[in-house]
Amino acid sequence: MKMYELLNKYSNEQIIEGLKSNYDDVNENGYTSALKELREIEPSKYKQENVIVVEMVKDGFSEDGEEEYLSCDGKGLDEEGNMIRWGLEFDTWDNWLAEDIDEDCFNKLDEITILVGIIWEMTYNGYTQKQRDIRKDELVDRQKESEEHPENLLTLDEVKNNLKVDYDIMIFDSLYYMLQQEEMKGYSLIRVEIQEDEEFGEATLKTNDGIRKNLFCDNRVDIWDFEI
Repeated sequence: MKMYELLNKYSNEQIIEGLKSNYDDVNENGYTSALKELREIEPSKYKQENVIVVEMVKDGFSEDGEEEYLSCDGKGLDEEGNMIRWGLEFDTWDNWLAEDIDEDCFNKLDEITILVGIIWEMTYNGYTQKQRDIRKDELVDRQKESEEHPENLLTLDEVKNNLKVDYDIMIFDSLYYMLQQEEMKGYSLIRVEIQEDEEFGEATLKTNDGIRKNLFCDNRVDIWDFEI
């Protein structure tokens, strides 16, 4: 089933109630606006190379490590033919609508839970496509600034010593954990930044041949990639 097909099965009221059942601090006005815009968009005609995956995953940063939260990301093949997962927050909404939802999701979750997991993720950077684009431009500007002014970059130890509140430390630890994973081998860290006012963390890495990757971690303790 494609995302737009699932969206058309439920009313805005049902979707907002589903969001409230799965997330805290749901902005009803924001989601009403987002759903209105979403329903007016024509799904992309281009073939989508990835599928959407929605699932409950364990929160490794909870006290007992057993708490779960609703996660949504993409699954598909990379350039070398390996199956990988990645964040879809900055994908265009017409692409979201045209993407297939992994059939296995429907064996584990009900339809409305899958749908609100998708909508929560696609609106995380704004309740309109314009807001999402502004956020993306901000991240591109940050990466360009790090390239042009490497003298302003801090080491991991310098960043951690400057952290002031527990939430920042949790974000830092999330980034640090990601940097230890197998898929990060071959990358060297060149920058880490914690945005205290936004509860947002960012790490910039590069390979020996100059390929750059940004990792981001927000106040949901999610981590995703962003490349330009």
